Amino acid sequence: MTESRAITAYVAEKFKETGPDLIRHKDAKEGAVVKVWTEVEAHYYEPAVSPIIYEHFVAPFQGKEPDKSVIDSNVEKLKKVLDVYEAKLSSTKYLAGEFYSLADLSHVSETHYLMQTPCASMITERPHVKAWWEDISSRPAFNKVEGGMTFGKNQEWVFCVSMFCDVMWCSYYLICCTMWSNVPTMIQILHISFQVTS
Repeated sequence: MTESRAITAYVAEKFKETGPDLIRHKDAKEGAVVKVWTEVEAHYYEPAVSPIIYEHFVAPFQGKEPDKSVIDSNVEKLKKVLDVYEAKLSSTKYLAGEFYSLADLSHVSETHYLMQTPCASMITERPHVKAWWEDISSRPAFNKVEGGMTFGKNQEWVFCVSMFCDVMWCSYYLICCTMWSNVPTMIQILHISFQVTS
């Protein structure tokens, strides 16, 4: 298993009785809503955000100018998605309800990089989305992970490897830090990943 969403879902399911219930397994309706919003992230949010991040971080790594047409078209897509988020978050604290879940966690790595682009205003100009982002990005688990998210800062890294690893391993490490309070390094999450793939 190599897909980050699948692995984070696996970790949340496997440790649902011993860590935070990120999938709401004791409430079928709440669990279904979590799944809905993880699907929204996968099919609407990520496809709009990723090209923006790519143009701002990867294109310069390749010695290219960011493609403004790609950025502009995806900004328009993302605005529509974030308008839906704003409406949802006006009635609940988190995407799936009044509880932090896998649906929120799945947005963290991409939004972290989006916030380092000129497009960050799309988050900050929507008050409920802004409050949601400030909440999920100030959680202790993310604070532990954030220091290792260095894509775009270390120019010696190979761009394709660094972006893939940063976004993928952030998701893995973040869920570990969310599930367990004492995760000092990325070794545990690497160990889990190898267990899942074996």
